[in-house]
Amino acid sequence: MKIELKTIWPLEAKEILETKNVNNRALSSITVQKLANDIKNKSFLLTHQGIAFDESGRLIDGQHRLAACVMANLPITILVTVGLPTSQNIGSGSLNTFEVLDSGKNRNVGQMLFLSGIKDANKVAACAKAVGLICCKSDHNFGISIAQTHKILNIMGESISTCVEIGKNGSILKTPAYITGPFAIYHNSFPDKSIKMLNEFVNVSQPADSLAPSRALAKFHQNNPSVAGGQQHIERYKFVCFAIHKFHLGENITRMTSSDVSMDWLIKLDTKTCKKVKNVIISD
Repeated sequence: MKIELKTIWPLEAKEILETKNVNNRALSSITVQKLANDIKNKSFLLTHQGIAFDESGRLIDGQHRLAACVMANLPITILVTVGLPTSQNIGSGSLNTFEVLDSGKNRNVGQMLFLSGIKDANKVAACAKAVGLICCKSDHNFGISIAQTHKILNIMGESISTCVEIGKNGSILKTPAYITGPFAIYHNSFPDKSIKMLNEFVNVSQPADSLAPSRALAKFHQNNPSVAGGQQHIERYKFVCFAIHKFHLGENITRMTSSDVSMDWLIKLDTKTCKKVKNVIISD
């Protein structure tokens, strides 16, 4: 067995995938896209994880990294292991080496942020992802990597942490990421107004018959219980943006609605910052 540090170019990665990637698991397009974005943004880090071939020359680890190299159309420097035994003796028989790869439990982004010492790591990770989804004006849910999350926190971390803190300490309502995300973008430009509205929302401080945007948002949230992730949240961002927009204008709400106009307005409050966030995920 031999391990070396090597630069893999897109054409070589493509050839490996076409000729040596046999009976591997199905590629995850979300994982490939995340890695490709990291490569484009110079956030693809060298670790002990690389690509590996068994003694027959078959690729047994690293297909997602190679596919990301092809998608990004940029080279990657990575550890390459060749000559791994196809099977290994375990005393009572033998076990295929390929079967035990990637069998450990992966850490999610929140767990990795926690290891970095970030408070409320899971909520911060979810809010950072929500900010990314809005700035990209995405109509589908996607994952972001730990490197992308750190970059978003470098751009908008104070607003994210402030909104997460208010959201989790509300006396009545707890605030999911589809709400803290839009509020974090609003906070970036209008911190005092964002804090005021978010406090009104989590404490349901407006009368039940009030047409105030914070009360309308509270009713919407209570009538639409949160679900974990998925496409349901994507449409909800637009409702939250609508409520924030109306609050900013000092207008009442008679009916909550999904609004692309309000989402565009929110992004345009600080186009430069939102573009920075977008470029963390989707490079121009």
